[in-house]
Amino acid sequence: MIKRTPLFFFAFLAWILFVWVYREPPVGWDFQSIILGVIVAALVARLFGVDFVDQPRQFFDLRRWGYLVIFSLVFAYYCLKANLQVMYLVVNPSMPIKPGIVKVKTALKTDTALTVLANCITLTPGTLTVEATDEG
Repeated sequence: MIKRTPLFFFAFLAWILFVWVYREPPVGWDFQSIILGVIVAALVARLFGVDFVDQPRQFFDLRRWGYLVIFSLVFAYYCLKANLQVMYLVVNPSMPIKPGIVKVKTALKTDTALTVLANCITLTPGTLTVEATDEG
């Protein structure tokens, strides 16, 4: 049960933000949306809560949230830089590219960390994650 609590709150917050009607003052939510959000968040937490956080107390660690903010800013910078590089390659008539597959070793051990790394690589334009293994 305790493993599912952070996912319930995260899913409910996402639901509220998605159904918020910005043009209706003062709040924009109706009672039916909130009740349905609780039901959907509980269903999501019940189905996927075991896999969300290995140790639930880590979810509320402020230091980890600080790392998330720093990581997000660094990733946004490098993603923007990659977007500009790909844009330059597209408009450059000589197309100076050498496609290939690169194997990258990493010290990451947890499934969550490897998944985040693979998703960030795939989100960067011009790159694709082919396989992520437990060996790093």
